[in-house]
Amino acid sequence: MKTANVLSCVLAVVFFATAAQAGAIVTVPPGLSPGDQYRLVFVTSTETHSGGADQSGLVPPGFTTVAQFDNFATDAANLNPTLTALGTTWRAVISTRSPNSDAKTNTLTDPVVNASTSVPIYQLGGLLVASGYSDLWDGTIANPINVNENGGGPAAQAHGLYLVWTGAASNGGGAGAGSALINQDGGWIQVGNPTVTTAEWITGIGPNGDWANERHNDLMPIYAMSGILRAPEQGDIPEPATMALLGLAACGLGGYIRRHRTA
Repeated sequence: MKTANVLSCVLAVVFFATAAQAGAIVTVPPGLSPGDQYRLVFVTSTETHSGGADQSGLVPPGFTTVAQFDNFATDAANLNPTLTALGTTWRAVISTRSPNSDAKTNTLTDPVVNASTSVPIYQLGGLLVASGYSDLWDGTIANPINVNENGGGPAAQAHGLYLVWTGAASNGGGAGAGSALINQDGGWIQVGNPTVTTAEWITGIGPNGDWANERHNDLMPIYAMSGILRAPEQGDIPEPATMALLGLAACGLGGYIRRHRTA
């Protein structure tokens, strides 16, 4: 009877520890069937410059290539071992100028070019953002991208707004425009708002009603999007953290049984 009680306690510890761990972020959205494909997107807890010049033509320390923004997204994801364990690539949801690159191109979510790989996209709270690539770039999203890699919210900005660097138009374009990132002309740099579901999630406006042209030197987060993921199927190996919890539980139960037998 005692052994059964201890086993129940151990299993309960494993269950609640695993649930607590999964409660910070959701990497397998609820409602998916085994084998279903999907993607994840989050707002980074870390911040960077826009890679553009301010009105005086001065260029703050920032990125000059799209790959640097992608690396920034990857570094943010790697702050959480749960995201690292997914083994996916992470790309920045940004449009840039010089080099010209659309957000939909950089994230491989162009509704035309990437139609055959279109999958639903979820934020790390487990909520649907878009049912597919066309839905992502139709001007609105289902739920805001307001969860960072650690399960927290977006970083507050100096003007009391929640903003992210995007450089993008609502249709995922914007490459080469004066409002795109890595713009050295001192023009406007586009921002989004991670707390809304309107088009301003990707094309927000600044505190003065303009396109945030006074914010070139600000540090802001970005959106990071995963590659295509697959919901676990029967026989898939549990994630490392879950295996570690199960191993600790088994060791604890084994030790108890040995002590009970020698008593």
